Amino acid sequence: MKYKVSILSLIALIFLLSFNSTAEEFNKFKGAIELFPNHIEKEGEYIGPTNEEPVEFRYKVDVDKEAKEISYIAQSPLSKRTSSLDSYLMPIRTEMRFNSKYQELLKLHGYEQRVSKFDSKKKQMVVSLYKEEKEQDKFIVNYENETIDADNIFLYLQAYLLMEKRDDFQIDMLANERGKTVKMDFNLIQSNKLQGISSEYDLPKGLLEIIGGIDKFYIFEMKLSGFLGLIWRTKYYCLFEYQQPYNFVAYWGGSEGKEEFIYCR
Repeated sequence: MKYKVSILSLIALIFLLSFNSTAEEFNKFKGAIELFPNHIEKEGEYIGPTNEEPVEFRYKVDVDKEAKEISYIAQSPLSKRTSSLDSYLMPIRTEMRFNSKYQELLKLHGYEQRVSKFDSKKKQMVVSLYKEEKEQDKFIVNYENETIDADNIFLYLQAYLLMEKRDDFQIDMLANERGKTVKMDFNLIQSNKLQGISSEYDLPKGLLEIIGGIDKFYIFEMKLSGFLGLIWRTKYYCLFEYQQPYNFVAYWGGSEGKEEFIYCR
């Protein structure tokens, strides 16, 4: 009996160690900042639930390798997102601000500004929602090394490719707007066409034209894991260039009536 218990314990220990090392290896992104170009800037278009016609979209990443910090800006006439992350791609501060001219957009989200700040001592993300410069709500979420956040998903996935990782994976992701962490499955696909991929979406002409001009690409298929994934079957897609530095090209996804499409030239 003692022999059986010790064998089971050993198996359990090996499993836990292998799981933890895998999580740390992905989430700490050790050395990833050195692999990023110093500057990335792309232009494209955005289509969302409140605008059927595409609007201008700009995406910019600046890497300060001496300060070991990455800054990221994504903006359109409707909104602007800014982020700063440390050398391990742990978020320092992220802000999302919607243009107050678009009342339908504010009604959809329920706020004008969202600010997420990482408390490194408590390992917590503090997410505050503002309307007319007044705090309307606040979420405090445990945020360990084994977590990524949805606001900076493009950077995490590009870093994953830059580190020459090509496996599918499962990880906790913070949905900042909801102040909740969910477990997500990421399936990495290498392809030269969208046939058989993302058939549930009616993709905009502009997005199809851009993808049609790419010889080969990487695409991450993202969806909720486990039981929640059986109930909420929405899939999200993030597409990157096939050659280094694996620049972001396109993102699309969302539940019916809330779909978003971003595509860059």
